Parts: sequence; structure tokens; C-alpha cells
Amino acid sequence: MQQRRPQRLCGGSGAARRAAAAASAAAGAPPVLAGAAGAAAPQPRLPQPCRPPRLRQEQRPQQQERRPGDGPAAAAARPQRRAGPDLSRPASEISPPGLTALISRSANWQEVAVLTARYEAVTNATHLCAALVRLAHVDGGGRAAADGQAGSSTSGGSGSFSSSSVREINGVDGAGSSSSSSSSGRGRVIAPRSEASTSGIDSTSSSDRRASPQGSPQGAGGVAALRPQAAPPQQQARPAPPPQQQQQQQQQQQPQPTRPANWRAFVAGLLERLTAQLPACGPRHLSNAIWAVARLGFKPDAAFMSAWAQRVHDTAGAATCRDASNALWALAALGERPAERLQRDLLSALHRGAARSVGDGDGDGGGGGAGGGRAAAAAAAAAAQDAANAAWAMARLGISPSHELLSALCMLLQRAVRQTGGGAARQGELAAFLWAVGEQHHAARAAAAEVAAAAAAEGLDWRANGGGGGWGFGAEASGPLPVPGPWLDEQLLRSARDLGAWRTQHLVMALLACARLRRRPPDAWLGGCLRALRLRLEDCSMQELSLTAASLGALRVCPMPDWTDAFVSATLARLPGATAQQLCMCAKGLARLRLAPPPEWWAAFEAAAAQRAERGAFSAAGLADVAAALALARCAAPAASPPPPPPLSSRLVAAWLAALEGAVPKLDARGLVKAAWAAARLGAAPHGALKRALASAAGARGLLRGLPTEDAVRLVWALVMLRVDPSPELANTAAAELCRRAGGMTEGQLRRAAWALARLMTAPRRELLAGFADLAEGRAAAIGALPPQPGRAVRAGGGGSGGSSVDAADGGRGGGSDCSEAETLMGWLRELRAREAEAGWVAADAAADAAPRGRPGGRWVEEEDMESPGPRLREAAAVEALAA
Repeated sequence: MQQRRPQRLCGGSGAARRAAAAASAAAGAPPVLAGAAGAAAPQPRLPQPCRPPRLRQEQRPQQQERRPGDGPAAAAARPQRRAGPDLSRPASEISPPGLTALISRSANWQEVAVLTARYEAVTNATHLCAALVRLAHVDGGGRAAADGQAGSSTSGGSGSFSSSSVREINGVDGAGSSSSSSSSGRGRVIAPRSEASTSGIDSTSSSDRRASPQGSPQGAGGVAALRPQAAPPQQQARPAPPPQQQQQQQQQQQPQPTRPANWRAFVAGLLERLTAQLPACGPRHLSNAIWAVARLGFKPDAAFMSAWAQRVHDTAGAATCRDASNALWALAALGERPAERLQRDLLSALHRGAARSVGDGDGDGGGGGAGGGRAAAAAAAAAAQDAANAAWAMARLGISPSHELLSALCMLLQRAVRQTGGGAARQGELAAFLWAVGEQHHAARAAAAEVAAAAAAEGLDWRANGGGGGWGFGAEASGPLPVPGPWLDEQLLRSARDLGAWRTQHLVMALLACARLRRRPPDAWLGGCLRALRLRLEDCSMQELSLTAASLGALRVCPMPDWTDAFVSATLARLPGATAQQLCMCAKGLARLRLAPPPEWWAAFEAAAAQRAERGAFSAAGLADVAAALALARCAAPAASPPPPPPLSSRLVAAWLAALEGAVPKLDARGLVKAAWAAARLGAAPHGALKRALASAAGARGLLRGLPTEDAVRLVWALVMLRVDPSPELANTAAAELCRRAGGMTEGQLRRAAWALARLMTAPRRELLAGFADLAEGRAAAIGALPPQPGRAVRAGGGGSGGSSVDAADGGRGGGSDCSEAETLMGWLRELRAREAEAGWVAADAAADAAPRGRPGGRWVEEEDMESPGPRLREAAAVEALAA
């Protein structure tokens, strides 16, 4: 039988007992010897409770008794501890890195104010930059629109998609979610990284603000001046949306932080303190400070900007790509165009850093294992964001980058798209970059047109051949792309499989970029984009819908009927609140696609447009664009299907033409052509400013030389249709321009030009008419537009009879119903030669006969002036097969 071991009593250690005995001896008490005669028996010691042994994992109880009130709701209701900044330490005991860490852990404005005031004696430039960056993170940024400061989402312009610079979509914050979005796809800008000031700073939202520290010091740094804003008035309760829509709104909405009432004074105080310490700032401090200020929507004073620019110039050699891109982004968000020296410093640093990043990334994907791959992907993502931020900023500031710089930025973005697979994580960067290069291309084409108009005033040789062009896809209108076309197609194809995860604004921005670049995207991407937009049309804003219509119209891509019906229905509900620019883009896009909305759509459009026009919201170019859209809409129905034209009321047309008459002095060359062409298409009898502008010879050479070929043909056609008697100089200049461009005209342009030159009320010189007839015949022979039987009779009058009129009944062929288009061209050329033979003939009667008021110009003129949509999107099955 096993003997039980006696229980050990935890009465203390032997050393403790010996120490107690020694103390007793020192006090004079005789030591007690165990077992001695006459000695008192020792008192038994009570055993001390021992610590129970720890239970192993399998011995621990699986279920514990729950207290009343326990549960997720009760746990959420109990106050949670937060490791906030410890303000009990004096300033002499805190280190600079420790103060940076305290600022980085601040949760609201008050805590940042307390820290910067309490430790003002030890605060340096790093701490001030960290405070500004932390405020930008805490606040969430993008609140500048509410205060009317920098970083607004859109910039005003004329209401034209084709002649004005359409800026961002409404809803893109000043931080440029269009230009830089985080990997979560929520459109939040990633904070600039800093060696000291922003290490460990996260994007903490200010939705759950804790109580500010007690005992905040007064006076220093203006901490006591931070006053909370007044509570907003309570709004009436609205009915709850459907569960699916409610869940989507909860995912998209971000918390609205509350700033102090005098936050501007506090930020100004921080900048004033930072100005004195700018000589100690490096490139990262400088970029962090201006980034945070722009993120907050605060516009610094001139003194700070001057000192900041000087310090950037001094430290430009050490700046990285991220420093330059963040600085450019901040200047664009603030609306501050940099001076020439500052711009040169930032672009040089950007180019140098981008080239270094591309060189460092050439060997990515080798060793390093999974950790090295993740590091390479993170570096590529950061570089892609830098490229997108820089491109977006340069587009906003109107800076034209060099070809080498743009190529380096393209390489950065391409490397990120390849490593991430082009998924939703890079949608913001890709969309912003494409939008930026589209804006650069649009600005370059506008500048080239101005240069051409200025050079035309010097009197170039009229026999130089011009190119095609017009409002559609022409080599003259497009010019070289700022990025290679195959590169653009590759990026779009890589991202085509994840288009369902893209945000709506990024889809619209990429589509707008393709329209700006005048390059049709691949069918796989285009089909996926249209399908993704089809599911979100009801939730799109009017700005997104109008940009979509304008982009599809410029690309000449008409979706399937179910898509267009849903689009028209979505725009109908938002027309009452649309702006002038949105109305213009939407109407013009629908007209270009030959879409005929229902009568209720036009009624809503008329009401909204009339209201905006009365307030003067439309610019001169916007009025011309809407007039052209109305003219296109009147003949929008295709010839194959005979639905009636849109019910445009005569009151709307008359009011619009009257408003256009008053805006004629502000129109440029293309706007004047649009106005004249629209007035002729709408059957108006112009008078006043428009007729005087068309008949005037002032600037006729520069006016016509700066126009594309299609617009030059339209101008001559409008002069005939509107019965305008041009001056001899204008008639001769128009004929000379048509001769100069005859070598690049299409068959339809040759027909309309010959028809119009034969009917001008003021005849051009004989040599000009003969020259155009010879050049037109040569061009027709080159493109195969001559009839196989030149001797076939064609009804074409001549001499004093005034020639034949364009008959709407027989299609405007100028001959029998079986007459080919080539024979029609030869008929107009014979009329032109007949007019050349009679130099003194005045075609007033011919112009009157050639201008039927019902369908001006005949049907063939309508088809040419309609801007044929060209190749449309393939059938839905084919597109879906390509996208799959």
C-alpha cells in the first residue's frame, strides 16, 4: 500500500524563519530550541492558502456563468478604454520621437491642439507636420466643398463637351479620389509617408470621437479657442429605403466629422509656427505639410507659400517621386498654379524619381519569397498612386509634361497593373491616369487649333492640302496620342475582367478619357463597362449620366435598345435638377447617337433648359452646342425607321435662337459655325448679330483657316441656306479654303461643297471655282467616286436659270430617283463650271430655290450633316462573348 505524502504547509521559507529567529535573539528573547527540556512547545502554524494549479486547455470550463446583462449589446454599451496621449509627463521628460507618437495617436482636433500647446517648447518642424497630417487623417479630408475652399469637385466651364474642358465628376472630392484611391476602393487618399511624422498613422475616422483630455492648458497655442460647431437643425424623417439600397448606402457613405468652429485660425497658427521652422524641413516634411493643408481645404497665405516654394527649391535635389507628386497634387487641389521655377523643380524631381522607380522595378518578381513579392507589390502600388496623382495634378494645373516624363509615369502604372492583375485595387489610379492623359490630349488639340488660326492670319498658300476632320474622328482633329495606343488597350484589357468591382465614377472617368483621346476602347472592355453601368443607371448622378452620354456620343457607340431605354428613364428623373453643362452634354450625346427620347423627356428638358437660360447659366459655347443638339435631334430618326422627329416646340427653338443671337459676339470660330449650321437646320431666318457675323469679312481668313474641313464645308452650306449675302472677301476666302482642303475631302464633303459654291449669293472668283472643280474631280477619281458612265444625263441646270434645287422628295440627288451619288457629284460640279463660265451671274434666285424651308438642304445633306454614328457596338451576344 502506497504511503500518502504529508501535505506541505506553505508557512514560509527557511530563510524567513532564520531571519525571524535572529531578530528575536537580538531583542533579548532566548531562542527556542526544539526538543529541549522545559521549553515551550511551538505553536502550530496555520497553513496559508496555496495558489490553485493552472488548468490545462482541456481542463478549462467550456461555458462560464454569464452575468445578467452580458452580451454583444451590453459589451458595446460599456465604455472602452483607449490608450490616448498621456499628458501627465512634463515637457522636460518627453523625447521628440515620443511627442511624434503622441500626436500620431490623437483622435480629434482637441487632442492635437492640447499636445501642440502643452509641449510647445519642444515642438519642432517634424511635430508640426505630424500635427497637420494627423488632422487631415482625423478629419477625413474632402470637406472643402462645404466651406467653399480649395478642392472643389468641379470647375466651371462652358456647357460643351466638344469645345470645353469637362472637369471631374460631381462627388470627386478635393483630395482627388479620382486621382488616388486606397486599396479598399473607397476613394480615400493614402496619406503621404514620412520617416518621422507619419509613421504608424492610420486612417482613423472621427465617427466615434472620445472625450477630450481633461485639464487642457489655456492660452498657449489657442487651445481654448477651439469651439464646437452648433448642432445642425433636425430634419424631417424620411421613409426608409429598400434593404438592398440601404445596405449599399451604408457601405458607400463615410462618417461626417465635425470640425471646431474656428479651425481655420488654429491651422493658420500651426502654419505660422511652421513658417519659422521651414529652414529645418526636408522634402518629405514640405510635401506632407502642403498635402495636409490641401486635404483640409485650407488655403495658406502668400507668405507661407513663398517661403515654402523657396525651401522646395533648396531641397529639390533630395526630393523623391512621392514628394513631388504629393506637392503637385496639393497645388492642384488648392488651385495654385506653381511659378515657373517651382514647376521646373517639381517636374525635375518627379522625372528623376519616376525613372529611378522604373529602374528599381525592372528586377522585381525574382527572389525574396512571398515577403519579397508582397513588398514589390506594395512598392508598385505606391508608385502607381504617385503616377496617378502627378498626372491628375498636371492635368488640373494645365501643365504639359514632356514625352519622357509621361513615358516614365506610364511604366510605373503598367508595372502596378501587371503585379496586381488590374483588379479593383488599382481602379482609381488607372481611371485617374487615363482621365489626365485625356485632358492633356484635349488641351493639346485646343492649343494646336489656336496656333493654326493664328498662323492662318498670316496668309498661307491656299493650294496646300488639308486633312479631313470635323466633329467626328478625323486625323486633323485628333493628332498624336500622348500615350501609345497599344499601351492604352493593354491596360484596359487587363482591367476588363474586374469591371463589376469598379466604382461608377471610375467607369465614367475611363470612358470619358477614351472619348477625349478619340480612341475606341477594346470591345471586351467596352462591353463590360456598359454592362456594369446598366446595373447602376438608377443610382447614377446626373453628372455621371451626362458624361456617359457625351462620351458614347463622341465615340459613336450606341448601346442596345434596353440599355438606352433605361438611360433615358434615368435621365428623365434628374432633368429638373441638372445644370446647364449637364443638359448640354446629355442632349448632344443623345442626338449624336440618333436616339429619339419620348415627348415627356423633351418637355422636361425644355422646362429645365428655359429656366437655366433665363438665369444666364449657359455660356456662349453652351448655347451653340445646345442649338446644334436640337438641330441634330430634329433629324435624329434614321431613314430606315420612320418615327416622327422629336416634338421640339417652336417656342423652345425661337427662345434658344434668340439667346444665341445675343451670344454671337462671344463665340469663337467653331461656335459661330455651329450656331449658323444649327440655325439653318432648324429653319430659322437669322437677323442681327448672327447674320452680320456671317457676312462680315473681318477676320475671314483666320476664321476659315482655323476650322476643320467639315466645319468649313458647313459654313459655306449655312451661308446658302440662311440666304446670307457674304462680302466678296469672305466668298473668295471660303472658296480658297475649300480648294486647299479638296485633296482630303470625303465624297459627301465634295458634294456639299460643290453644291454650296454654285449657289453662293456672292460669286467667288472664276479661278477659284475652276480650281475647286479640277481638284474635286481629281479627288473623286482617287477615291472611286466618279460614275462608271460619265456621259449619263444628269439633271443639272446652269446659266441664268439658277440650276436645280435640292428636292426633298427624291432624296436631294439633283437628278432622277435612280441617280447615283457619284452622278450627283458630277452634276454639282457641272453646275459649278457653268457658274464659272458666267462670271457675272448672281445666284440669288438659285439660293431661294435651293432653300426649302421644310427640310433644308435635302435628305442627303441631312445624312452627311448628321455625323453618321459610324461603327456601332456589336450585338449584345457578341460583346458578351468577347468580354467573357
